[in-house]
Amino acid sequence: KIEGQVSANALGVQAYNDFNSDLGLDTGDGTPGGRVDFDWAGLHVLVNVSKSKFTGSGTTGSDIEVGGVNIPAGQPIDTDLEVGLGQGAVTWDFIPGKTIDVGVGLGLAGVGWDTTVTNTTFGTGSNSTTVPVPILAGRPKVEFWRAMVSGDLGWMDVAYNGDKISYLDLDLLAGIRIFGRPDGFRLLLNAGYRYTDLAGNYD
Repeated sequence: KIEGQVSANALGVQAYNDFNSDLGLDTGDGTPGGRVDFDWAGLHVLVNVSKSKFTGSGTTGSDIEVGGVNIPAGQPIDTDLEVGLGQGAVTWDFIPGKTIDVGVGLGLAGVGWDTTVTNTTFGTGSNSTTVPVPILAGRPKVEFWRAMVSGDLGWMDVAYNGDKISYLDLDLLAGIRIFGRPDGFRLLLNAGYRYTDLAGNYD
């Protein structure tokens, strides 16, 4: 699910189009993602990627400009939005342990989206944007017997020269070890939930 607004500043007036009520975007179709974890001597490396596609129809609540095509308020539009997310992080054991393990570190996230907006009168506009975000990373994990629950957190909130960006990514994972050793090679059956929030304001 996607929530949020796209904004434009025209003649000093900030105007918004809501993803859900104006653009008709709500629940999307996710494609299979990937995740790789590597542990060695208190060092943990995580790399994951995911992609989702959203399609909807709505009516512009305010003027919108996409790829040089300007569509005024009150116009019917069809919108296609693809969102890709990739993140890599390196954490070190801050509180090491076999049952409870907490790591902290640094990482880099990349958020990209491809947008296409179509109106029968004003035409079709498309653009692609990718935003790299350096992040602070956290990794709590609890493991008991064959069960494991872990969370990977990436966060950043910065302001520089009038530009602001905030990023929050939470990846929760619960699993059962099918076979293997707790401290060696093992196969787990996992289920997870991921939440990502990205907001930017550029002057």
